[in-house]
Amino acid sequence: MYQRGKTWTYVIDLPRDPVTGKRRQKSKGGFKTEKEAWAACRNEIARIEKGQNVQDENMLYRDFLGIWLEEYAKSKLKPTVYETNKQIIEKRIVPELGNLKLRELTPLRIQRFYNKLLGTYSPDYVKTIHSVVSKTLRQAYKWDMMATNIMEKVDPPRVPKKEMNIWTLEQCHQFLEACKGHQMYIVFSLAIWTGMRRGEILGLRWKDVDFDNKTISVQQTLTWTPSEGIIIQDTKTARSNRSIAIPDVLLADLKAHKKLVSEQKLALGRAYQDHGLVCCLADGRPIKPRYLLEHFDEFIKKAGLPKIRFHDLRHTHATLLIGLKVHPKIAAERLGQTTSMFTDRYAHVIESMQKEVAASIDSAVEKLWINDRR
Repeated sequence: MYQRGKTWTYVIDLPRDPVTGKRRQKSKGGFKTEKEAWAACRNEIARIEKGQNVQDENMLYRDFLGIWLEEYAKSKLKPTVYETNKQIIEKRIVPELGNLKLRELTPLRIQRFYNKLLGTYSPDYVKTIHSVVSKTLRQAYKWDMMATNIMEKVDPPRVPKKEMNIWTLEQCHQFLEACKGHQMYIVFSLAIWTGMRRGEILGLRWKDVDFDNKTISVQQTLTWTPSEGIIIQDTKTARSNRSIAIPDVLLADLKAHKKLVSEQKLALGRAYQDHGLVCCLADGRPIKPRYLLEHFDEFIKKAGLPKIRFHDLRHTHATLLIGLKVHPKIAAERLGQTTSMFTDRYAHVIESMQKEVAASIDSAVEKLWINDRR
């Protein structure tokens, strides 16, 4: 508090700028007496403590999104997630909300934005957009750039539960027969017999395969982004990093594929790009996920099977485990999930198996009674 000429001025120190680290202050003068200045100062301090003092409330949302991508997302998010978020921001959020000031964003505006999107895009995609909006505005609030976290009052779009599409064991065999002899065969065999995720399969190395003990060690994943190309990184969580016992049918496929890769290495010599990957192109280069999906759809047509997503092979494997009466804990560990995640996701399959168990009990009891009567 100080006197300037005939009037009084107060100065309040604020927390440092969360982005630049620079010192911030707020001052106001023109008060006739020191008492008036103190009264106004106390009111302002109370307002600040309630989170109502926002230095950057006039910043455009598009400008903040640029800061968020550079200062937060780039270092905190995995490259593939960062790329997805960046595309959503540039193509969906900025065109509709980018020119609004942060203080102009309200729960109603956000909800109307979602409703407009739902006229064109699926609820699942709009929910992904909601996730990005939530992350950015929550961070704006944490950085004292918004008075409140308005996303606490915004409901995400309701996403209808998707029907799980799976193949039977016979259909899996039919599919594998259709792609036998192709370089991509081993990718599909691994998906069906282990339930591994796409990125885990594409990132699998020969040193991760233990032929003697019949196990696969999941250590890394392979993804692709437009800006960085092929990215090989550690698995997402400690749970994803796991050991999977493999059946003899897959073991035979891996041995046959290893022989094929050795022949390709020999034929190409120095031209072969050896990354130590199990699943690769004929010249050793890593496989782009899109290239894999194109071949997957091609072989589905060739086999004359109902169309499913590549990820549905994981669901197919999970259902196979349930049918074989594998304990949920073991099945969950095999898939890199918690037991509760596994039982929640496949509850409907487990329920149908429970009915089969009840029917088996009835059948056994009926046979016992028939024998007793004899």
